[in-house]
Amino acid sequence: MLWMVSARADDFDHHDPMRIDPAGITRLALDQGGLVSRRQAAELGFDDAAISRRVKAGLWGSYLGCLVVGSQSAGSDLRDAWAVRVRLGPNAVLSGATALRLTGWSIDDRRLVAWCPATEHSRVPGVLLLRDAIERRTRRGPAGSVALPGDALLDLIRVADELEVPALIDLGVRHRVFVPGRVAALVAGRLGRGRTGAQRLAALVEHVDGGTRSAAERLVPPLLKRTRIRGWVSNYPIYDARGKVLAELDFALPELGLCLEIDGHAFHSTRADFERDRVRQNLIVNRGWLVLRFTWQRLRDEPDVVVAEIRAAVALRRRILAA
Repeated sequence: MLWMVSARADDFDHHDPMRIDPAGITRLALDQGGLVSRRQAAELGFDDAAISRRVKAGLWGSYLGCLVVGSQSAGSDLRDAWAVRVRLGPNAVLSGATALRLTGWSIDDRRLVAWCPATEHSRVPGVLLLRDAIERRTRRGPAGSVALPGDALLDLIRVADELEVPALIDLGVRHRVFVPGRVAALVAGRLGRGRTGAQRLAALVEHVDGGTRSAAERLVPPLLKRTRIRGWVSNYPIYDARGKVLAELDFALPELGLCLEIDGHAFHSTRADFERDRVRQNLIVNRGWLVLRFTWQRLRDEPDVVVAEIRAAVALRRRILAA
C-alpha cells in the first residue's frame, strides 16, 4: 500500500524546530519494509509534533506502533514480520501462524504471535507477546528471526481457543513436528502454574506421547469401548520375515486380523501423502487384514454408525474364521 496524499514532506520541514533528515528516514523505511519506529524517527530529527503533523495529514501512517513511511512491504505476513522486528527489536522472534506460513505451511490463522526475552517489557497492541526463559529455535527470516515450526506451533497452541487446539495438535502430528515420545522434551520449560497455555501443552503431551497420533484417533477409544469387544491394540506393528516393521496399524484386533485406520483433520495434506497411504493400505490387505477407514468427521458426527460398522466387521471376521 502506498500512502498517496497531496502534501509533501518538504511542506512540513520549515515548521519543524529540529534538524530533520527526510532522505534518511526514507532510506531507512525502504530497508524495513516501509516501517520505522518512533525512536528511529526521533534519531533522525523528527520530534512528536513533526510526526503528528505528518500522520494527521496522511503523509505517514501507523501500524502496530510503527510509523508507515512511504510504501508498506508487500504481503501482510511480510509486513507483520517487519512490524515485530521494528517495534520489538532484534531480540524478538516472530512465531505462531505467521512464522509457519513464512516457512511454507498452509494455515489460516491471522493472530500475530511473537516472543521476546523475559527481561524486555515492551507491549504492543495487536501482538500476542510471549515472554519466558525458553529461547526459540529460529531461522533467519525476511525481517529478523523466525521460530522453527515446532516452536511456532507450540506458541500458537498456547494462545489459541480451546476448541482450536485438537486441530492444531493434529496439524503438528501430520507435519511430524509432534512425534510420540518426544513431545515432553519439546514443551519442557513451558509448563508450570500461571504460564500462558500451560494446560493446553500438558494436554498435548498426554495426547501425543500417550500413544495416539491425531485428534481423530483420540475419538476412537471411547467408541471401541462401546462395542464391548476386547483385545484392541493401538499402534500395532506388522513385521516382515526379517523383523523389520512394514507398517503400524492405528487400531488392531490381531486375533481377527481386523484393523481401523483413522484419517484426521489434516489427512493427505499433499499428493505424496495420498500415494504413500495407498501403497501402505495395499500392503496391509495383502497381509490378510480387513481394513476399515474412518474420518475425523464421521467419528465426531456419526459415532453410532461407526460402532455398528465395527461390530458388523467383527461378526464377519468371526464367521470367516469359523468356516
